[in-house]
Amino acid sequence: FWTYVHVPGSATHLNFDGVNDYVAIGNIIPNASSYTKEAWVFNEANTGARNIVSSQNNPFWINNGILSAGNNNNYAVVQDVSIFPLNTWTHVAVTYDAPTTTMKLYRNGVLVTTNIVAPPFVAENSFIGSHFGTSSYFLGSIDEVRIWNYALNQADIQATMNCEAQAQPELIAYYKFNQGDNAVDNTTEITLSNAVSSAANGTLTNFTLNGSTSNWLNGSPVE
Repeated sequence: FWTYVHVPGSATHLNFDGVNDYVAIGNIIPNASSYTKEAWVFNEANTGARNIVSSQNNPFWINNGILSAGNNNNYAVVQDVSIFPLNTWTHVAVTYDAPTTTMKLYRNGVLVTTNIVAPPFVAENSFIGSHFGTSSYFLGSIDEVRIWNYALNQADIQATMNCEAQAQPELIAYYKFNQGDNAVDNTTEITLSNAVSSAANGTLTNFTLNGSTSNWLNGSPVE
């Protein structure tokens, strides 16, 4: 098990300015495999394309206020039926079961839609807060990004979404965001640690890392 003691004043999540900052996390999801992507997000804009954890052909995003995900350049295989909440922490997850080619979308642990889609046809680099690092930037804050190599079921998601995850082989990337200090000069804190493997640490790009935006902050639900 991992243990973590929160120090008052230290940061618990990362704020994104919606203009050009993102985190590159490399080639995480194998080609044609099952997966789960989940995160806590504090969304500050329901206009435009706001990516959460995406690659070019495997997006997980909020598009004009609609939580969506897809594979193979189909960016809306699954879509929420409700407008995404603004200015409140919300848990989001998308699962893909390769044997049944089934994709499911969850918000706050509740299944909102299911669809069938072919698996990703390429393995490619993924990004937190952007769509292949060049556009569609997230505006708000992100915490507790977890990527699994199988499709979690609803009970799994509900059991773990409100606490830190346990170490297990199926968890292939886990970004806790418990780094830096709250809203101060964090310009040396440019690597997002992956609790599973340092080989898949994230690289912060274009963050100000000083002040109350585009920086490490505290106050997220899972500290």
